[in-house]
This record gives sequence, C-alpha cells and structure tokens, in this order.
Amino acid sequence: MLNKKNKVAKKSNRLLIVAAALLLLVAAWLLLANFREFWPSDAMVDDLKKKRKKIRKELEDITSKNDESESQFKKLEQESKSFYFPEGQTQPDAFMRKKIEDTAKSTGAIIKSLGDIRKNQLIKGIYSLELTLSVEGTNKQVIMFMDELQRSKPKFYWQQYNIRSAGIRDPKKITINGSLSIICMENQDITQILGAL
Repeated sequence: MLNKKNKVAKKSNRLLIVAAALLLLVAAWLLLANFREFWPSDAMVDDLKKKRKKIRKELEDITSKNDESESQFKKLEQESKSFYFPEGQTQPDAFMRKKIEDTAKSTGAIIKSLGDIRKNQLIKGIYSLELTLSVEGTNKQVIMFMDELQRSKPKFYWQQYNIRSAGIRDPKKITINGSLSIICMENQDITQILGAL
C-alpha cells in the first residue's frame, strides 16, 4: 500500500517537473521572440537619443524665452516706477490730483491750494503733467508727504519748492509751496519710445 502511494507521489512529482519545464520553455521562447522589445537595438537607441536631444533643445528654447520674458517684465516694472501709463478709465490729471490728495490725507498734511494741471510734451509718446500746490503741516507731516510722493509708483518729481514757517499764527507748522510733476507714457511700444531717448 505504502509502495503504491510512493509510486503515485513520484509520478505526480514528475508531472510537476515536466509542467514546470514546459512553462520555462514557453517563457524562454516568448522572451526570444520579443527580444527586441526587452533589449533595444542600436537603431532604437539612436532614435531615443535623437528624441532626447530634440526635447532638450525645446526645453532650452522655452527656458530662454522664459528668462527673456522675466527680464522684460523686470525692466517694465522698473520703468513703471518712473512713468505713468494712462489707463482707459482713469485720466492722468484725475489720477495725479487723487494721488496728491490721498497722500496728504494719509500723512496728515493739509492741501492749501492745487493749481491747474499743465501738459508738456517731452518727446513723441512721453509728456509731463505739472501743477503748483501749497501744503501745510508739521515738519514730520510735510516731510512724510514729500517722501511718500517720491516713493510712489509712479514717482512724483519736484520741479521746484520752497519751505517756510507758517508764521506767528502757528509756529509749529511749515508750508511748502512748489511745483510737482509726473512723467506719462502713452500706450505704445515702450522699446520704440525709449529708443528715441
């Protein structure tokens, strides 16, 4: 009985070994049949190298364009500190008056007078807006007013000014009388305008 069981077990083991060998042969045949897919040829390697080179060139071009755009953006940002670019909704003279009034309000200085705005063309596409004004306040308020306008975007330029005491009526206050201007650039290609300077 035990002998019979051993024979059945040996036969079963042999069948398993044969089945495993057949599976290995099929796997080896499949591997050999599809060897090119698992192991690329020289032509495939060359093709991949060409594609890689093309993609790298495209990436370099995109990076170069990005760097150029960033450089142009920084240049425009710097220029926009010095120039005012009129927008469709806001007239430059209205912008200038509002900026002066807002600056006076934020610094505590009092505007005594604001003159009419004069427009002077500097070169084609660039002009200045200029007005006379009188502002009163403490030393600190007037200095803050002047400083804030010069640090604003766009900058305000003092053409001329004089500072004097407000007088006996209020010895702690000073008055500044002067002429302020901003430089405006019309909406057109900035590089053309700057090239003319």
